[in-house]
Amino acid sequence: MSYFMLETAGVSVVASGATVFGVFKLFGGKILDYHFGKRMERIKADNQIEISKLESQLDGKLDRATKFHVLEYQIYPEIWDKLVSARAATESYITGMFQHSYSPDMPRQEQEKELDRLKISYEDKQKIMSSHDGARAFHEVLTKMIYEDSTEKYSDFQNTFAKNSIFFPTVFCTDLLAASNKIREALLKTNPHRRPDWDKRYEVLEKFKRECNPIVESIQAYIRQHLSPRP
Repeated sequence: MSYFMLETAGVSVVASGATVFGVFKLFGGKILDYHFGKRMERIKADNQIEISKLESQLDGKLDRATKFHVLEYQIYPEIWDKLVSARAATESYITGMFQHSYSPDMPRQEQEKELDRLKISYEDKQKIMSSHDGARAFHEVLTKMIYEDSTEKYSDFQNTFAKNSIFFPTVFCTDLLAASNKIREALLKTNPHRRPDWDKRYEVLEKFKRECNPIVESIQAYIRQHLSPRP
């Protein structure tokens, strides 16, 4: 009796096991596929987020690179223009070769017309025309005017340099600073308010050209090379 019951129970267990296996085989695969699919979707979603971040970072870098490349074509010509202007004004001032047609012997009306053309202030104009040595007074006023114009152009160059120096490489900044120092040195040495020795004017001019011009040529060569079309 017991043997028969065990045998019957064994058949039932085997039958139940077979049934469970059949159910698992039928639905288990679908359940695994479902969970695997969900996991893959999450992985794909996470990957897409990372890809989007990388694309955004790359776009940002490319955008900054493009903007900087465009900026270079603005700041290099600008600093070159300011440098050339400051150097030329300084050189012209030191030579003392001022273009004018003023003479104290001219009729008063013509004197006033020429002084107005040179944009000499009313106070300085009265000083010149009332001086017993009109030629000397005129030269002093004109010299100070041209000196102030030269220092203004030098200041423009300095301000442009300071504003954009962060974008320039060290070697280029070194040359710009060297040129700036030469211009400043020449202007200080010939400051009319300090009554410079004008007999040494041409010595100052030759020294300025000899020391400053090679630096300016180096700057020009760098800009040409830097802004030339790249292959």
